[in-house]
Amino acid sequence: MTYRPAADGVAKYFFSMLDDTDRNDKYSEGIRRCIADFKRESGYAPRVLDVGVGTGLLSALGLLHGCEHVTGVDTNESMVALASHNLESLDKRRKRHRVGKVTAGKAPFPEEERFDMLVSEILGTLAFSESMFKYLSMYAKHL
Repeated sequence: MTYRPAADGVAKYFFSMLDDTDRNDKYSEGIRRCIADFKRESGYAPRVLDVGVGTGLLSALGLLHGCEHVTGVDTNESMVALASHNLESLDKRRKRHRVGKVTAGKAPFPEEERFDMLVSEILGTLAFSESMFKYLSMYAKHL
């Protein structure tokens, strides 16, 4: 089965996910720890890639917990716009984030760009129904 991303709109499941404070607290703590460990081991803050940015929650947590920069990508134009809007409240000058739309299997950033860390919520059946293996394979060379 080939994944055909929605051209616009917000899927209903986003609302229950955003309302799940226990889940979001765990993501926050996990991202905080990963960024702290990375900084301690490397001596600098990581550049983060958020695959399937959605509302921008994981990207926002990266910014809040001290990553150098976060790049969010998604196939849904509405989610790209929503994540961009949400992240602007944390980075008004847009110096520490960007969000782009994936088109025709092409990443919305330069081929030579590299990231130190990847965040993504690929749990459950969405890992298969949204072709995440394809997209994660596409981004692996940027890590």
